[in-house]
Amino acid sequence: MKNRNVDFGIKTFILKNNLSDNKIYRVINNFSKKVILANQHGDLLTVNLAHTNLTKLGIDKIIVGDYVSYSPIEGKITKVYPRDNILSKVTSSAEKSWHVKSQKQLLASNVDEIWVMIAVDQRFTIEKLERYLETFRISDRDPIILLSKADHITEYKEIKNKIGQAYPTLKVRTVSAYLPETIQQIKKMLIKGHTIAVVGASGVGKSTLLNNLAGKDVNKVSNVRSGDQKGRHTTTSITLNALPDLDIYYIDTPGFKAINSTAQKSNPAVFNDIEALAKNCKFRNCSHLSEPKCAVKAAVQEGTITEEHYQSYINFEKRNKK
Repeated sequence: MKNRNVDFGIKTFILKNNLSDNKIYRVINNFSKKVILANQHGDLLTVNLAHTNLTKLGIDKIIVGDYVSYSPIEGKITKVYPRDNILSKVTSSAEKSWHVKSQKQLLASNVDEIWVMIAVDQRFTIEKLERYLETFRISDRDPIILLSKADHITEYKEIKNKIGQAYPTLKVRTVSAYLPETIQQIKKMLIKGHTIAVVGASGVGKSTLLNNLAGKDVNKVSNVRSGDQKGRHTTTSITLNALPDLDIYYIDTPGFKAINSTAQKSNPAVFNDIEALAKNCKFRNCSHLSEPKCAVKAAVQEGTITEEHYQSYINFEKRNKK
């Protein structure tokens, strides 16, 4: 197969790292025992991982977004290049009724942007949003929030207002398959050459957005169940899709049932304003709860920061201490 007029970011990667290897590929799909690779000319090939020694390569798993060297003579991947970043989450499995085992699930690598998609016709809580913010971050930058199905006007306004109150600096965008102008607005914010990972619950519209941006059916989309608004027969594997007309790469991910972070906890960038205020507190280890001369509490009383934003920060700090 050939995907014309796209290089999957490989040319930029070669120039950035001053490489001379012309056998560099990018992983665009992973089916556990085999992967699909793409080269800088748009050629695609399937590689059986049975001949690839991951231990020798120094990794546990080859993931979508990886840049690799492939030897057609040996029929195996010979090198996985260092990753700029890794998108991951925690999965939990019960070994016995009283034992729950958690493990890291690597999702994708070498991502430039993360979009968290939230459907306004599904149940929304600030706590759920905070889980996304804690989990999906790259280079200390928070993800962009996409409110999908924004044609549900009442729910859209309510959720957007809640997010704005709790996280006034967070970038929130609107998208709806029934509002073509929102698709055009999304296109205007794209940065050429970027790899974008789109995450969210099942049925929020990740594959629908991909198809709308591409102008064709890249991924087959099924209707969501009317009872719980969850997806049915939707995306089942992580795929890096090339959109040549827009010069971007869109990583479509399966819907998540639960979100837990694998990263060491650190304050999202949306709390930078509170962190700056905290430097003016009387006590260096101020918890911003009941201490005297707390600059953060003073800012809440003065209206400089909202009560909702302050409470989100306090909740985040409590979870970090667990």
